[in-house]
Amino acid sequence: MQTSTKIGLALTVVCSVALLFSVYVMAGRVAAYYRANPASQWHFENQINRSFTAYGRTVKVEDLPPDPVREAAGVGQVRVTYGEQTLRLNVNKPVVPSFDDLTVYAENLAVLMYSPIEAGQLRMDEAGVAQARWVIINRRSAPGYSPETWGSVRVRDWLFDVIELQPDGTINTTVMQFPAKDRRTNELFVPALREDPNANVSMIPERSWQWGAALWAVPKSQISRYRFRTDAVAGTDGSNGMGWTLPAAAFSTMGLFAGVGLLMASRVRRTPGTTQTPAPRPA
Repeated sequence: MQTSTKIGLALTVVCSVALLFSVYVMAGRVAAYYRANPASQWHFENQINRSFTAYGRTVKVEDLPPDPVREAAGVGQVRVTYGEQTLRLNVNKPVVPSFDDLTVYAENLAVLMYSPIEAGQLRMDEAGVAQARWVIINRRSAPGYSPETWGSVRVRDWLFDVIELQPDGTINTTVMQFPAKDRRTNELFVPALREDPNANVSMIPERSWQWGAALWAVPKSQISRYRFRTDAVAGTDGSNGMGWTLPAAAFSTMGLFAGVGLLMASRVRRTPGTTQTPAPRPA
């Protein structure tokens, strides 16, 4: 047996075993990761009417008269009325003020009814009614930047007003922001808190209803950038990702191909005593 054949056979066997083992361990780690971090699913319905009913109370979303200072900065205002509660919101100025419905605020402001999904169906309460909640999502540009110019470019600095309409008739407002990832430490952080540690801004948790709801107020051209920063490859602090199994599987695959290549090359034999006769040159 030729030396190349021995090396190719040994490389093929060793790399095959290493590949099978690393893939087996990898599959176990991925399964464990998703058991510890199950993917939440939510059903959203976009309400475009300016007046509707939530929890038996009337909800109205009305444009307020334009303010010259805000108009110059590309900012408008709306008033949200929920039963006896009212709330004013600074919004990105619509193209057509006081339009009949909320479609004029598409990709900036959204009124949503959402429900959790379990086993492919809406989660029901004891009475068999879907557990629906109401939320208003309002996207704002970073402070100091016009939404019509630099505010539309500084995507990482966008802020989101998450306004929950509670069943008891109250309004709960939280300012949130999509997380960014530090390239040096791989840790997630809130960009607004890097600028101002005292800012009252919370991180939008991955795989949460807030994450899904906020995407309704984001331009469709930007949705693809909002991927989960934590996944089964890198893992989290509480659950391991693929870790060493991923490079082990990759190097084992390359070694397997190299071993098979050596085995195939060793089977190529030249017939003894044969030579190539050069073609005669024309006179």
